Amino acid sequence: MIWNSFKEKVPGFILVMFIVIFGSIISSYINKFIMIETITLVIFMGIIINNTIGIKEIFQPGITFIMNKVIKLAIILLGFKLNFTVLSAIGVKAFLLVIFFVPLVLFLGWRLGKFFDLESKTSLLIGIGSGICGVAAIMALSPLVKAKKEDIVIAASITSFLGAIGVILFSFLGTLNNFPLNPTAFGIWSGISLHGVSHAIAASFSMGETAGEAGTVVKLTRVLMLIPLSVIFTKHFYNEGEETSSTKYSVKNAWIQAFPLYVVIFLLVMILNSVGVVPEKAGVFLGDLSSKLFLMTMTSMGLSLYLKNVLVTGIKGLKVGIILFSFVSILSYNLIGMLY
Repeated sequence: MIWNSFKEKVPGFILVMFIVIFGSIISSYINKFIMIETITLVIFMGIIINNTIGIKEIFQPGITFIMNKVIKLAIILLGFKLNFTVLSAIGVKAFLLVIFFVPLVLFLGWRLGKFFDLESKTSLLIGIGSGICGVAAIMALSPLVKAKKEDIVIAASITSFLGAIGVILFSFLGTLNNFPLNPTAFGIWSGISLHGVSHAIAASFSMGETAGEAGTVVKLTRVLMLIPLSVIFTKHFYNEGEETSSTKYSVKNAWIQAFPLYVVIFLLVMILNSVGVVPEKAGVFLGDLSSKLFLMTMTSMGLSLYLKNVLVTGIKGLKVGIILFSFVSILSYNLIGMLY
């Protein structure tokens, strides 16, 4: 039985891996001319394949397994990329900016979603991706908010796309000799405004090492906001869909009984990584493996998405993402200019 279960997943795994490898090759070539994340390419490759030639039934078990199970392993391994010591390396002002902007972005994403009549889970995930660490945050928190795959793919696609645009824009500004922000301020601005970790780091280093280090620390501090938000969302969404409120858990019980095991393991991995228990090479390898698993997960999401069902919602989501990114970039630019 185990062998049969494994065997039926193999075709889907092969298809997903082929798209990931092919997308990585294309991305490495394109990035010589323009910065486009591999994850953006594989999402759209999956969507195009599913909505043109279609996906045969033989591939579905593997694709579904990657979406539902592999994603949790990817989230756990993400802990090897994080370290609590980043908090000691960041200035108080920059830390306060992070504390201010993350909830602000989530709130604005939710309000903009209401304004554009966007599905609430989609707007929440766009806010999560914009406010924390791009697709990784969307993937980490989407199970906790009980988002549908359409919500996840739309939010991840928009976040990746806008992050890529942001890298191009910020990198250009970083090369200007007369740009008003100093290197530290520019790095903090990149770390506050841009979506994914790779977006912020790539853009901030365009102004040199000082800017790059500042951007990296600020961005990683934003990533750490996954921890309190995972607790909040677990408690808030745990009983969603229940017919009565009598089964709702207390705050204590929600933490003990409802909190997903993979998030607990993620926290333990981060702690072990922070105290230096994990060998450096092993941590780097496992952190990189997390990125590859996220690529597989998003590819499988794309392969499962029917474009006609989400096209209208996607356009609304793009409007939300653009307004959110523009507002945060302008506001943070002015605040950082005054503080630094």
